[in-house]
Amino acid sequence: LLRDRLGGRPLELEIDPLLDLDCDRDGMTQVLINLLTNALDACPLPGRVGVQCEALDDGRLRLCVWDMGPGLQADIGKLFQPWFTTKKTGSGLGLPITRRLVRAHGWEIGAQRRRDRTCFDVLIPREEWHLRPPPLDEGQFESGPLK
Repeated sequence: LLRDRLGGRPLELEIDPLLDLDCDRDGMTQVLINLLTNALDACPLPGRVGVQCEALDDGRLRLCVWDMGPGLQADIGKLFQPWFTTKKTGSGLGLPITRRLVRAHGWEIGAQRRRDRTCFDVLIPREEWHLRPPPLDEGQFESGPLK
């Protein structure tokens, strides 16, 4: 969906392929599209953009959409208000919609500058994510009773 906006640059992903979220897939897709669209708009070529997931010490999962643009151009409190935008052609609805979708799951969202990255973090409770067991190697059998 965002291939044209990437302009040939890679999207840097640091996500465990065995990660599963208990969520509305359509809603989560919209959250990622909105956050990645903002990251790409904030970080012109050849700037770097990515998505990273990491488990925090308290058990929550932090899903971070980041860019290496110039940083947040407004007070973080204003970013999630409807109709507020720093873009020439923005509607000011992307982040408020994203926040609504995140909160509908009972999750949290925030933004901050960490090192040289602008990060939009979605915090997901431990009960709503897990890692699937790795697939069995060829020739390996799963033990257990037959069903």
